[in-house]
Amino acid sequence: ARLRPPVGADLRLFCFEAQHEFLSLPEEAQLLAWCDSLDEWEPRVGSVDGGVRRCFGVTLGESYRVLRSEPLPPVLAALGEKVLAHVRGRPWPFACLDPVEQPPFGQCYVQRYIGGQSLGFHFDHRREYDEMIAGVSVGAPATLLLGATSGAGGVREGAARAPNVQR
Repeated sequence: ARLRPPVGADLRLFCFEAQHEFLSLPEEAQLLAWCDSLDEWEPRVGSVDGGVRRCFGVTLGESYRVLRSEPLPPVLAALGEKVLAHVRGRPWPFACLDPVEQPPFGQCYVQRYIGGQSLGFHFDHRREYDEMIAGVSVGAPATLLLGATSGAGGVREGAARAPNVQR
């Protein structure tokens, strides 16, 4: 059985936290300018409407085997350090990772969306992705839907108004 947080629960009990305005406006502008300087993008998996992505650091292949590994670009490494500093400065329940022991981030997906696009429901398994997974949304407001998924990627009508939605 899957563990489902009750509506209105402190999501940190489930090792999850949403932090609004994590980046300052100058930090966000710097990150967006860096993204704009990139010229090699690939289509997002399953995207038929123009969404693109780029992977940095560790590149995984079939069955999550490492194909190659290279250091993160400085702007992404600095973002990862900021995330780690934030996490290490907060108390977490025993069931969560030990933030002091968390290694620096080694992988980053940069995804560019067009208005109305969605990442779709998915499950990031901690064993394949080490322990910590962080997401940072910049450039436009984002809605994060938390919940169980069948893996189909669909979002039911009205889901964005549910109490488990983080804006």
